[in-house]
Amino acid sequence: MSEIWQILKSGHWPSLAGAWLHLTVSFMVWLLVAAMSIPLVTALQLSDAEIAWLVSLPLLGGALLRMVAGWSADRLGARRTAVVILVVELLVLSWGWVGWGG
Repeated sequence: MSEIWQILKSGHWPSLAGAWLHLTVSFMVWLLVAAMSIPLVTALQLSDAEIAWLVSLPLLGGALLRMVAGWSADRLGARRTAVVILVVELLVLSWGWVGWGG
């Protein structure tokens, strides 16, 4: 039991909280696309090819942005990169919340 306590005490709690927040917000953004896909398909009357793009683009975009984030963390620092990612996600969510800018 004391080993577990030592492990818990050895970490940096603000870093853990920041990593948890970043992961939670990132997954929330990607899951919102999945949750909106059925209403989008019916409202926009998408073809099968367009549905495939709707499903695959968030995954491919996330994979590409992960590489960009890794490069950015090496060049600019992990903290600055994480803050930029969270701010961009907040802007995208806010834009979607107010009605897609229109």
